[in-house]
Amino acid sequence: MFSISDDQMDALFGYIFTIDPNVDREKLQKKDLTAYKALTDFMQKHCKVSHYVFQVMKCKPEMPCNYCNNHPPRMQNFDQLHWVPDPVCIQGADGERYREFSEVYGNTTTEQDRPSLKSSVTTSPADVVHKDLLVTRKVLIKS
Repeated sequence: MFSISDDQMDALFGYIFTIDPNVDREKLQKKDLTAYKALTDFMQKHCKVSHYVFQVMKCKPEMPCNYCNNHPPRMQNFDQLHWVPDPVCIQGADGERYREFSEVYGNTTTEQDRPSLKSSVTTSPADVVHKDLLVTRKVLIKS
């Protein structure tokens, strides 16, 4: 783990304040963010939040917003840039596997195949009926 410096934090808030000057640095919990309409609108249009990553992308040049008009993309081939995709499972002859990055890049994906969601334990009806068999108890033996 690493932490960012105070200067880096100030630079980050500089960007945030250009989007919404009303943001309070001390009130940034998820419940507080709804109070910042401009920031919320920006995040809905420009951000993708998933279990693995938080992504921010500027508008495509043909449909820029106010922020992107003032801060246009500076890289070549920006129109070929896409969100980083979520893992996507397929069933193959050798069992379940994940698609290659090159197969899913540029496509809309969801988190439904996220490994940690797939490994949830399910309880069978037999487990429910016989759950008392697996309970440990303190037994007092009288001699």
